[in-house]
Amino acid sequence: MMSLADRSVLTKSAFALGFGIALLLPAISARANPTAAEIQRVAQIYAAEAVRTGSSVGVEIGVVYGDRPPVFVSAGDAVYGPRGRRPFNSNTIFQIGSVTKIFTTNLLGQAVSAGDLKLAQPLSDFTAQIGQMQPLTSNVTLEELGDFTGGFPSLAPLCDGTNPPGCLPNIRPPIDVYNAQQFADFFDSALPTDYNANPPTPLTSLPGPYFYSDYSIGLIGLLLGDTTGVPLNNSALTGWFDKLSAQLLKPLKMNHSYLFGAPAASSADGYESALATATVTSGGIGAINLVSPGGMYQTAPTVRIVGGGGHGAVVTAAINANHQVESFTVVKPGDGYIARASVTFNNGLSAKIANAAVIVKNGKVVAVNVVSPGAGYQQTPTVTIGGGRSAKGRDAQAIAEIANGQVTHIRVIDGGSGYVPPLAVQIAPGAPVDNAIPIWAAAGALSVSMRDMATLAAAALQHSRIGRIDVLAAITDGFQIAELPYACQANDPSLADCPAGNPQSALAWAIAPADSAAGVGEVIEKNGGIDGFSTQIELMPAQDLAVVVFANSRQNVPDSGEGTATAAQIARNVLYAIYYGLP
Repeated sequence: MMSLADRSVLTKSAFALGFGIALLLPAISARANPTAAEIQRVAQIYAAEAVRTGSSVGVEIGVVYGDRPPVFVSAGDAVYGPRGRRPFNSNTIFQIGSVTKIFTTNLLGQAVSAGDLKLAQPLSDFTAQIGQMQPLTSNVTLEELGDFTGGFPSLAPLCDGTNPPGCLPNIRPPIDVYNAQQFADFFDSALPTDYNANPPTPLTSLPGPYFYSDYSIGLIGLLLGDTTGVPLNNSALTGWFDKLSAQLLKPLKMNHSYLFGAPAASSADGYESALATATVTSGGIGAINLVSPGGMYQTAPTVRIVGGGGHGAVVTAAINANHQVESFTVVKPGDGYIARASVTFNNGLSAKIANAAVIVKNGKVVAVNVVSPGAGYQQTPTVTIGGGRSAKGRDAQAIAEIANGQVTHIRVIDGGSGYVPPLAVQIAPGAPVDNAIPIWAAAGALSVSMRDMATLAAAALQHSRIGRIDVLAAITDGFQIAELPYACQANDPSLADCPAGNPQSALAWAIAPADSAAGVGEVIEKNGGIDGFSTQIELMPAQDLAVVVFANSRQNVPDSGEGTATAAQIARNVLYAIYYGLP
């Protein structure tokens, strides 16, 4: 087998036929060769800051770098509340949400590689399982299901009195409430539609514009799990997991990965924690600004003001009838507080300006967290760090790195002096969430330990051997097929017409293409968001580098528009910090 630096990439058209043509991609030269201790140190910086600022109750990180043993980093609590407090560790079982999709598309890739299926196969080949479909629906291919160009919504619509076929009684019903036949009923009557249009517009041809769909991957999973050739029933879901276990989990010795029956004693709880920021007036806390109301609060949560160099502030929260945080009262403003340092970007000629925040240790800026990468940067912006320190201190200095028009990393070249830890608001979480296992579980319902995810990440990097595990060629073939770009994530899905630097869609994976001018190789990623949990996996194949992050809180973060932003932010910051060279 070829090394990662010389990994084979097979063309889309060849894979659609079940054959492969090897094209060698040039490797990007490593910027650094960090030790395990250095990787652990930088990962700890970002993990601890997410917990300190209240972005997550707990964080677990796994980093795979070359053929070394993976590095694991923990911060905060996996369980917080009536069950006591239990810290994260690499064996904690975590609900990975939509990262489940890359397990399913590996199985699809294995089936294509073995010649059992073809990506070009239309749904009309599966009428025995699904039923008679609308003409255009029957032409949707397995590839279009996998790359989200089939014209299907993320989920079926909620039942609203008219009760269209396959409508949902709620957002995530368990399989005894909404079964496989009801799921198939949706596809029987569905029409491929452009859901990016307002209002959504029925399609007249395929592929359609990229539109992320849980139902698409859920259908792939049920078709893979079906062994009867009769109308889909719930046994197709257990069939999917049985096949997953036999072809992926057991061969990779991923013994702590579950669909049902994850042990509660070692499982993380998930939280919909509220988020807020504080302003400073005359050295005291002036106001608390609600960023995300969170959820699952039965009583008003405790609020702590941390950082800012001050003391004595007392703040209380109030909740509403929806069990969300509604408002705050500053009981005592305290004194000696300093507002958070600002990070500003200039002269980048961007369409959307990036957003970032400093991380401080021992009076110095040790890292900068890229919260939102911005878009459309035509040149590298200058970075200015202002405030956040004592009058006798010295400003930190930093420079930005960009790729594909986005700020990927901010390198601290002088940490300055006199900085205080940035002012933050810690809001205690409410009750843990309870997520049902739905019939589309193949798109988002596995529970997995970080050790297992690190093994999967190494396999996704196409390692032939992981520790004492010899990776089956079928698994490697499955990832090769699943990680190819098939569509442009734009209104025009054609790869040939995809704008330079625009994200591309593989089979469930998203790809940030290589930026040769910036010297940055492609990044292949998948996020997972489920109530209370966020997950991110990042692969940089040319560097033989992978980062996986679990964060057991899920909120919408400003400027990101993502419910999974906490895990995504941490993973991308750690990935690029390693790539560009650790501070």
